[in-house]
Amino acid sequence: MLRAIAAAKKKNDRIDAHKIADCLRCDFLPECYMASTEIRERRRTLRYRNLLVRQAVRMRDRCFADGSRSYNKQRLHKVGYFRELLATN
Repeated sequence: MLRAIAAAKKKNDRIDAHKIADCLRCDFLPECYMASTEIRERRRTLRYRNLLVRQAVRMRDRCFADGSRSYNKQRLHKVGYFRELLATN
């Protein structure tokens, strides 16, 4: 039925609304998947973590972009090296 709406030659909102209402009455519209609350919360947490990591990398790159500070590129991703660099420079 939804293909009929998409393929129709006469299309306007009123006709489409009537066809969708008919589909709802006849129970032709498919159900959509919705993840569980636990999975949605986990995804939200991971998105926020990804944002924080991107911002941290952006700030680190800005600190070293001007070239005035020297650093060891291999040690830059270690846990305390960035804080150590900021304290010494």
